[in-house]
Amino acid sequence: MQSKILFFDVDGTLLDTARGIPDIPQGALYQLKRIQEQGHKIFISSGRPKAMINQYLLNVGFDGYIGQWWIC
Repeated sequence: MQSKILFFDVDGTLLDTARGIPDIPQGALYQLKRIQEQGHKIFISSGRPKAMINQYLLNVGFDGYIGQWWIC
């Protein structure tokens, strides 16, 4: 199988603080890890600048992120 790069939005997709979901649900975390174990890369894709991406999200283990005006 060919490896893929998958991009995930933060607000309203992986978490939704406006609706009381401040962290990524455990089932979603499990699936993100499973995707990585299959050899795929996972990235955060957000309109937030890096300073507005909290440490919790950065500690999840994403392979990188694309945000406002920067790519890392």
